[in-house]
Amino acid sequence: MVSFKWDQKRAIEIAKEDTEHNVLVRVVLNMIKKGFTPNEIVQATNLSLDDILKIAQKNKFVF
Repeated sequence: MVSFKWDQKRAIEIAKEDTEHNVLVRVVLNMIKKGFTPNEIVQATNLSLDDILKIAQKNKFVF
């Protein structure tokens, strides 16, 4: 059996990280739609090129 201890502080941290990630994904998608290059998106977001390409691919965008 798995033992689980509720950690409210960590739960809040995870929710915040998830929210920040979702906002960043929306920013990346908006930049792609506006015609920014992958390198421009990398510079603006500090995400890796690999992360940018994964977001694009997952959302059916091609550079």
